[in-house]
Amino acid sequence: MLSDHNIRISYWKAWRSREFALQYAKGSFNTSYKLLPEYLQKLVVANPGTIAEIHTVHDANVGHRFK
Repeated sequence: MLSDHNIRISYWKAWRSREFALQYAKGSFNTSYKLLPEYLQKLVVANPGTIAEIHTVHDANVGHRFK
């Protein structure tokens, strides 16, 4: 930021800004995972004969995860 815009910011603020920009551009992981069932359904409709399944297991430490 200093060399490009002549603005001094802390490392922490730069890191948080980067994370915010990435989430804004790509969306959150939670949102992406919620879209998976709909994506798989569209995949099956567009490609007859395709088999698409999601398998998850519950992990006490992190919640649900893919198997």
